Amino acid sequence: MTNWIEFSLQIDGKHNKADLAYALAALSAGCDVRFGALRPHQAPAWNAFLVQLATMALDRAGKTLEPFDPATWRGLLVDLANADQPGSGETAFALIAASNHPAFFQA
Repeated sequence: MTNWIEFSLQIDGKHNKADLAYALAALSAGCDVRFGALRPHQAPAWNAFLVQLATMALDRAGKTLEPFDPATWRGLLVDLANADQPGSGETAFALIAASNHPAFFQA
């Protein structure tokens, strides 16, 4: 399994290092999530990205927003990436991937 990118997060006041699936799980549970390295000018675009990514993953799976656990979010994200390019589900959310697979924010 590929290592997904980890973010420095503050979830309900507690500092964590977690991946995108964990962040979406906390957000879907209604937690106060703050991304440590996010600059003020980046916040609107990052928010739009997270909302769009979650919406596409939920739509693809035919689900509605619920407080899913990180494993469920991970599965939803992997399925979404695999739908676009089969076999790329795990690498799509990692910084480094083989040259024939996409990596996070890379074609």
